[in-house]
Amino acid sequence: MSLFTLYGINGVGKDTIASYIKEKYPEINITSMSRLYMYILGITNTYDTSENVNENQYKVLESVPQEKMIRIENNEYKNIIIDISNMSKDTIFLGHLISVLRLGDKINYLTNRKTPNWFIDANKEITEVLLPYDVIADRRKQDDQRKRSILYDDIKFHQELCNKEWERIKNLNPTNENKMHYIENLNITESVSDFENIILGTNYDYIKKNDNKLTKKYLLK
Repeated sequence: MSLFTLYGINGVGKDTIASYIKEKYPEINITSMSRLYMYILGITNTYDTSENVNENQYKVLESVPQEKMIRIENNEYKNIIIDISNMSKDTIFLGHLISVLRLGDKINYLTNRKTPNWFIDANKEITEVLLPYDVIADRRKQDDQRKRSILYDDIKFHQELCNKEWERIKNLNPTNENKMHYIENLNITESVSDFENIILGTNYDYIKKNDNKLTKKYLLK
């Protein structure tokens, strides 16, 4: 059927939006970038988000040498993504435009790990979830599952890196922009409805109407 990617930095509400969609449409699969890598590396038994993972499992993932991660991305990871995009069920993929590697207190933004063209081509629609930086900080404070920076400048810097990658993807191919969308997740009911419309392909009015506002508010120009 179709692969629908939901991008966004930690704390914007990707998982929450996807879980509401899953509740309404149980036949839809949900996976993520980290879940796929964990599955390939044997850290988890499945790449479906129904299997709970803990902070220690994330630490194991982040300790894998990046050379090995790149090899996996170009082989097993790529093959699974392409297989998922050809499955009989729709799948929501949760990911980051720019991933963050944490080893202890050290933060490394993987700006050299660009989104592959084959991944963009495998998607039917690509959506980025956006929020004001102070709201993200507040949400991260309340997250007892994973520890992320709550500093405004850190959040802003990460989002700005993601903005550049978003623009790069959009400019790679004239057809890419047709399947790229924004959602502002200040109201979960509206956000879920917006993403549902993108998946169903029935109504883009809200997304298109607010495109310029979101661009000016969050994206670098």
